[in-house]
Amino acid sequence: MDSIYAIELDRIDRIFSGFRMNGWENPVNPVDPVKKKSNRIHSSINFDACRERLIMRIDLHIHTSPRSACSYLDPLELIQEARRLKLDGICLTEHQVLWDIGDVEKLAKDGGVKIFRGNEFTTNQGDILVFGFYKDIKELLMIQELREEVIAAGGFMIAAHPFRGFKTFGIGQLQMTVEQACRRKALEYVDALEIGNGKLSTGENDMARKVAGRLDLPGTGGSDAHRVDEIGKWVTVFEKEIQNERELVQELHAGRFTAVEMS
Repeated sequence: MDSIYAIELDRIDRIFSGFRMNGWENPVNPVDPVKKKSNRIHSSINFDACRERLIMRIDLHIHTSPRSACSYLDPLELIQEARRLKLDGICLTEHQVLWDIGDVEKLAKDGGVKIFRGNEFTTNQGDILVFGFYKDIKELLMIQELREEVIAAGGFMIAAHPFRGFKTFGIGQLQMTVEQACRRKALEYVDALEIGNGKLSTGENDMARKVAGRLDLPGTGGSDAHRVDEIGKWVTVFEKEIQNERELVQELHAGRFTAVEMS
């Protein structure tokens, strides 16, 4: 267990080293982000409040063992729990490991829940969830380079837990305002922010939600599950039925979704 925690802490340390190299230590004069337009309302809502309009619940952010070294979650346990929770879909977003489509099809053969592939890339500007991009890259990436490749592939990029450690790792000591947080360099290169992450505090998620609203970027939800009891804490609820990864990326680009905290 200690070794797994050490792996995750080392990964987080590398990410925050990237922040320090790219302007996080001086948020007063950062580069202004490119403002993007969205038709979304940037708030999280209870699923019961949107049941009639939103029809497909997908956990967009899950890690399994052994593909993610920091995870304790067995893929078969994941499927069983997703069915118990009545989720419509789950996304396998390992740390820079792309599932083989054949393995996904075997995992999904019994039906009951749709399985989609994504990836969580570690960049010099933090972790980025990517969908619709099927290149297996292991090394630390420059976010500009990742953005170029994902655009060329027609994919979709989400800033994962963009304000994780807002207090825990000392970033909160900067007394950062929402306006200053909006200037985080990574936000120039993403299509959405993860405004609901099941492993973060209410304050950390609220900061992401406020920043998404200020930048007019859509917000997604995902559990970031590494254990079976973490699955489905936050989900992204889509307005249309999604059958495959192409349709998932299409609906992400269309912005027809809402981040929902499951009660």
